[in-house]
Amino acid sequence: MANLILRVNGVLPAFMQEMGHYHKRAEELAQKAWPLVNTSCSLFIENGGHPLFHLLVDIGSGVVESLLKYEYTKRLKIPGYKLRPPDCLLFTHSHPDHCVELYILLEGLMRRRPQAQYKNWKLPLIGTPRCLDTLIERFFWLKPHLEPKAVDFDQSSEIPIKGVGNISLTAIEVCHAEHAPGAAIYLLKCNGKKILFGWDFLSIKGNANSLLAGADIAFLDGNTWNPHPETGHISITEGLELVRLWQPRHTFFIHYSGYEDQEDEDKGLPGPMTTAELETRIAEVTSHWDWPPHRIQMARPGMEIHLKENQGPEVFYAEL
Repeated sequence: MANLILRVNGVLPAFMQEMGHYHKRAEELAQKAWPLVNTSCSLFIENGGHPLFHLLVDIGSGVVESLLKYEYTKRLKIPGYKLRPPDCLLFTHSHPDHCVELYILLEGLMRRRPQAQYKNWKLPLIGTPRCLDTLIERFFWLKPHLEPKAVDFDQSSEIPIKGVGNISLTAIEVCHAEHAPGAAIYLLKCNGKKILFGWDFLSIKGNANSLLAGADIAFLDGNTWNPHPETGHISITEGLELVRLWQPRHTFFIHYSGYEDQEDEDKGLPGPMTTAELETRIAEVTSHWDWPPHRIQMARPGMEIHLKENQGPEVFYAEL
């Protein structure tokens, strides 16, 4: 029986730390327990502990090191454990904080192959046509080793997984920024589970509410607490409205900065909040929803979410 493991490689926005602006959030990020890694997730498919497939969603700053540390910590518990390198990459959009380490990953993967295989091996990239065009133009020297696989908006695409079946992937068009052509959020279905990778958007184009309803796991954008449309992102308060509408079984807010909240002192927000403060405020907002605890949380770097058939998710926190 195949199991799904979601690993949060990083949770941070483009500007992970702003110099010259000290606040509680900066102190939290300065601690060794908070690796500075842009927002990224890995989906692993395993059968009997044997890794069958690795889908990497976005590869911004720090992601490669995060995955290498993941392998190291796994080896401490499981001697001889080997991380399965990404079988393909899924890109939400082409901003640097979601693609900048593509060349580091690709060069590393090529080095682990015999010299004779260098010329023929290619790394599959999944994204919308405009997103992939921008990426290939940006990393033009890697083009011989890239295999673009374009997906159209609102169309279900299948990724075959040997021994498992298919992953169904749907790209949903979003408005994020003028310089993010082809930006999308992605709904993934596999092994009876429904997962939303929903970061970096200000609004959704068209009506996708019925499609997005009832996800088992939803990673949701939450760049600030209060709405700040100038950022190109939804806020956590706006995200909570979507959570009530879509009713995912478990929600993890990701990509929090809070920098612009410093402008909202009149609303009782002196500046960026810590993770604990954010979860306290979320609990205050949702206290009358009659939902079980921990149904809505802040994503944390290194956390793992295990999804087994006919079972609820198990969440494990990294020993950072």
